[in-house]
Amino acid sequence: MKRAEFLDDVGKILGNREKQYGSPDAVFEAIAQMISAYLTERLGIPVTVTKSDVAVIQIINKIARIGVNVGHLDSWEDIVGYAACGVEVGHIGEPTERG
Repeated sequence: MKRAEFLDDVGKILGNREKQYGSPDAVFEAIAQMISAYLTERLGIPVTVTKSDVAVIQIINKIARIGVNVGHLDSWEDIVGYAACGVEVGHIGEPTERG
């Protein structure tokens, strides 16, 4: 598969996922809150997980799966998709105000 075709497929997947589950911003925020609560309870110290952290955690999960089955296209697509979501929810590359 060529890179451009792969990226086009990932774009379509992202559109479908947003229709099914809602915006990454809302979903990743919910996941971040749940992981934060779990880790805070489990570790006994306050833990704050961000939406960007969720994207990284999901990418790590997919990398682990590739370690088991390097030829599984879905995992490769998901890594790119989670990276794109991480850029969006983390406002990466957007101009910032300096104070």
